[in-house]
Amino acid sequence: ISWARGYKSGGFSDRLRPNFPNNAVLPYDEERNDSFELGVRTEWLNKRLRLNATYFHSKYDNVQISSTTAVNGVPTQTISNAGAAKLDGIEAEFIFVAAKGLKLNGSAGYMDARYTNILPTVTAVSLTTALPRTPKWSYSVGAEYGLSLANEGMLIARADWSWVDDFILTADATSTQVAQSAYGILNARLTYQAPGEKWTVSLFGTNLTDEIYATSGLDQRTNPFGISQIE
Repeated sequence: ISWARGYKSGGFSDRLRPNFPNNAVLPYDEERNDSFELGVRTEWLNKRLRLNATYFHSKYDNVQISSTTAVNGVPTQTISNAGAAKLDGIEAEFIFVAAKGLKLNGSAGYMDARYTNILPTVTAVSLTTALPRTPKWSYSVGAEYGLSLANEGMLIARADWSWVDDFILTADATSTQVAQSAYGILNARLTYQAPGEKWTVSLFGTNLTDEIYATSGLDQRTNPFGISQIE
């Protein structure tokens, strides 16, 4: 059982612009989070199988969101406080030594993230808006095989596959154009370990299926150029 409290500092959204109202100084308050976890860690089959499971609940106050706001008629990217939100989820994982030198692992997670209260001054999101970067489902699987060599060194091969559900990249309720659809990533590694574990050398590849996915997004479709950008 664990509990933790954290915060993200408040600040000001924009640089000083003397020709804007209040010199374009748009303050926002700190974001606060209380996180609770309840989990179990178990070992089975003479410690060849490890099973872990965790339930978590996070409560957010003064959620900070980034959105495009018209300041004196000019679209401006700002940070503001939206209200309150909560996350509930379950994570489970296993590690299994299936045979000599062969180890399997996997994990799966479910997350329900939603706003619970929206401040009256907020228009960018509503109670039905999804929280950014919160995929509902995710999972990963992996396998590793170690082969002992005649010189007492080892050759270790490993492959991992991870998958995440679709999610939005920006907080704006209309930001469907900066959403990321579900995708998976395949990684692999081949390692030679010298006798006595004195040194190792590895050949590895990441994203071997050449999956294209977004790491960030910016919605400025309300500006004169109608830009919706992802990276």
